Amino acid sequence: RNRLREEKRMCKVIILGSGSEATISEDYLKQVQAGKAEKRTSPALMLIHDKQRILFDAGPDIKEQLQKARLKPDFFFLTHLHPDHSDGIDDLPEDTKKYLHLQFYEKLHLPEGNASVMAFPIKHSIIAPAVGFKFFSDHLQVIYCPDFLRIIDEERVLPGTDLAILDGSAFKRDIVRSEKLGIGHRAIVNSIKMCRKFRIKNMIFTHIGQIGANHDWLDGEIRGLAEEGETIILARDGQRFELTKAGLFWLAEFQESASARGLYLKSPHARLIAEGEKTLVVKTVAFSTGIRIPIYVLSVEEDDQPGQATVWCKIVLGEPKPISLAEFWRRQD
Repeated sequence: RNRLREEKRMCKVIILGSGSEATISEDYLKQVQAGKAEKRTSPALMLIHDKQRILFDAGPDIKEQLQKARLKPDFFFLTHLHPDHSDGIDDLPEDTKKYLHLQFYEKLHLPEGNASVMAFPIKHSIIAPAVGFKFFSDHLQVIYCPDFLRIIDEERVLPGTDLAILDGSAFKRDIVRSEKLGIGHRAIVNSIKMCRKFRIKNMIFTHIGQIGANHDWLDGEIRGLAEEGETIILARDGQRFELTKAGLFWLAEFQESASARGLYLKSPHARLIAEGEKTLVVKTVAFSTGIRIPIYVLSVEEDDQPGQATVWCKIVLGEPKPISLAEFWRRQD
């Protein structure tokens, strides 16, 4: 009963795709092939709440995205008809309930659960008019707006939001193709200001451009903008999070067939962190995933059943810093 109660109070957030329809330059493609850059697939998001799987957008990569994630959507919502958001609609399972048009500001209650979805008007394109969506449960509210320049009525839409998943096409300056018509993309820094105005603490930026952008640099810049109590993340394909009222938690992969919440360490390191005896995690390769967001610390102990692990505590990892071998041995002492 407690587990069922917890599931109703949390929401899993799965980034199936985090790219945009921007054409990939030859130089960038070479970086991808050399393993020095990311090839992001078309934007798509799945929320899982109370065993209901809700998919937003289905671009040309959706079939492979769902197969890779081993997921099948129950419901589908479309933001707009640009190809990177809509070309995969026909590839969705036939029994997926598709909602391609909703009345603005009217909550659609999803069957067999306590969740609902509301569409709201935004400014983005004239050729392909777009909408944003707000997901509601009894305990959580999530905004999904991957392509927008303006939200028509922020005061009506944004209050009470626990997580905002927003347009990451531009970093510091809005991309404005027509201010009068409202065509373009909101810059990340301006979206952060908007979220702070409404006290939204958790932000994920998706729909990332692929024309020569250094994603690792951008990731570091975005995380560096976070103020105390905020979680700001640059989306990557395949990321999984758990959203609760306590915050946004990164879900780390455990082997190939299951997922577990957090960072795995060999025994006894997880226990030492929980007891305050260990404050440093040393890795031979620098990593950027799971930084500055709350994650669980886990280890596999002798009395754990196969496929299970022991959760010791929650931590927030700081930015990784290079240290010398001499510094490593000194810190061990």
